[in-house]
Amino acid sequence: MVFDAYDTLVDNQEFWWLKSFGEICRTQEFDVSPQILWDNWITLEKKFRGRRLNLETLQPAEPFERYEEVWLECFQESFLRLNITGDPYEATNLCIKHLAERPCFPEIHSALDSIRGRFNLGILSNADRSFLIPLLNFHKIQYHFSMVLSSEDVMVYKPHPTPFGKILDSLGVSPMEAVHVGDAQEDDILGAKLAGMNTIWVNRYNRELQSILPSPDFQIPDLSNIVEILDQFK
Repeated sequence: MVFDAYDTLVDNQEFWWLKSFGEICRTQEFDVSPQILWDNWITLEKKFRGRRLNLETLQPAEPFERYEEVWLECFQESFLRLNITGDPYEATNLCIKHLAERPCFPEIHSALDSIRGRFNLGILSNADRSFLIPLLNFHKIQYHFSMVLSSEDVMVYKPHPTPFGKILDSLGVSPMEAVHVGDAQEDDILGAKLAGMNTIWVNRYNRELQSILPSPDFQIPDLSNIVEILDQFK
């Protein structure tokens, strides 16, 4: 059983990013609001997300770009656009620090406890290890997972099927023996389906199902009843 991390196990919504950007503006004494800095930064960051993998050909961008590298460039460009003098390295490092401390969703500890021992568990996340590993340690949930794999480890982002194949090999299971649980229909459901896996979509924010993408086998609002859902795959 393979889990995504951000917005599946831990909350990574815009609210938390704006808190980080508020601290950046405060500590670096910028004369711009956190919202304005965020709006500029996220526009640039979304361009990276659009170029990192061609969804039509599944051709990854080369060279591979880590989040830390991209975020640094986004801060540098945002500072130029807004005509402010700041330290983009400090801003990037603060975001990485905060990403490693994102709050778990309320049901996560009990959900993981309920399936521990019944399934071989792994984490597959589009993340840098610099914040993914500290995140699991911060919440003391790392012991649940026998394998943790990041996009940085395989040098390609979900929904490319390669990361899914790598973690299945590490867990020693075939695609049809495995279930992937994630929040993103494109990254998680499409990617897992391309790899031949069963899927559970954790739709916490009541997003509309996109008809152009594969449908999940199950859709749930959170992980509270994960055991009952998993029993239906038997």
